[in-house]
Amino acid sequence: AYKDRLILFEGTDVNLESEIRDAGMMIPRPVNFVDKLAEFFNRRISPVKAYYYQRGTPRFFDYKLFDEPQDIVPRGDTDGYIELIFSTKKNALEELKSFSADSEHALVFAYFTDSENIVDHLYNIDKYDYLIDKVINKEDIVAVKEIKKLKEYEEHLLNKAISDNLFLYKNRVIWIFKGEEQLVESHRDFNMLLSKVCEEVYAATPVMHNELFNKHKLSGTITSARKNYLTNLLEHYDDEDLGFPKDKFPPEKTIYFSLLKNTGLHREGGFSEGPSNEGFTSVWMASESFLKSTENKARKVSDLIRLLSTQPYKLKQGFLEFWIPTYLFIKRQDYALYDASRGAFIPNVTMEFFELLQKHPSDFEVKKFAVDGIKLDFFNQYRRFVNLSDENVVTSESFIETMKPFLYFYKRLNDYTKHTKKF
Repeated sequence: AYKDRLILFEGTDVNLESEIRDAGMMIPRPVNFVDKLAEFFNRRISPVKAYYYQRGTPRFFDYKLFDEPQDIVPRGDTDGYIELIFSTKKNALEELKSFSADSEHALVFAYFTDSENIVDHLYNIDKYDYLIDKVINKEDIVAVKEIKKLKEYEEHLLNKAISDNLFLYKNRVIWIFKGEEQLVESHRDFNMLLSKVCEEVYAATPVMHNELFNKHKLSGTITSARKNYLTNLLEHYDDEDLGFPKDKFPPEKTIYFSLLKNTGLHREGGFSEGPSNEGFTSVWMASESFLKSTENKARKVSDLIRLLSTQPYKLKQGFLEFWIPTYLFIKRQDYALYDASRGAFIPNVTMEFFELLQKHPSDFEVKKFAVDGIKLDFFNQYRRFVNLSDENVVTSESFIETMKPFLYFYKRLNDYTKHTKKF
């Protein structure tokens, strides 16, 4: 309809139809066209609705255009990719299936069986570019404007052609995941496929229905709520509902209910040994496993964040900004905490630590206390030496209690005694 219109406009001596035909004789038809196609493809995002409803964690798939499949690792707020494959190789489909079968990431492949219509639009765009760059006089504003309008319209048709091939479900695309062709005959089938991918790849994602903080970036309001939540956690951890008033429901209280109370991690009087909610067990066990791995050597807190930020968990950054300090506080008696940037032991978990941790998680290390065998016997010998009772486990509190007398004794020594090696 656009091309066939008849309108009155400012004059030009250029015969546009003739020039377009002549340009077709000068410009070759695109062969390797994926890079060119990517320039005009409008970026889009597909949310995974069923998975979000079931688990509470929003997942988003981005689109990429390639002539051969790529094993991309989703990062940040992108949880998966839909790779649109345009290939002219004879055995491209079989190679794609083999590649997909070996991939462990959230990658769905859409293999285009017929790209001729898309190539036609690219060919027309190339002709319009050629006319603007090589033929049309730049001073002929009317002709240049009309060619640019034609090009813009052709770009619109190009994106529509890709969308129609993908989402009209007329067998123009073969959908592939884990090396198998997937039945996608409607938009409902498409959404079910994305949910299936997330269920398989992110099987260990905990169930957390709270959109206030279960997102990639926190809003200003929730950032303020985080501070209030952590303050109550530090000061009222042994009170019912962390000391929040019963008749009010600020955001921080809602977050407490989602993260601690509904999971069974907190009750009046303190914390439990683990979540009673099975949907939250995976993230708890991953955190416990990380802490246990620090018995022989200290590890950075950023390692735990990195672990939970990747599959099979891939938790959102907003969630981690609440969970990491919460877990470290719950387990505060089980490990020694160090500021690696200063080489200093940190005796207590405080709000200042939480604020620094959010900005520089790689600056802090944790090392779990060894709680059995000869190390425990050795620790109790120190306690007997300063007239303290034996302990069955080493905690941060008992460690500091044991070391204090030795540090006090050392502080009172003169400089010569502190530094001499002549015992």
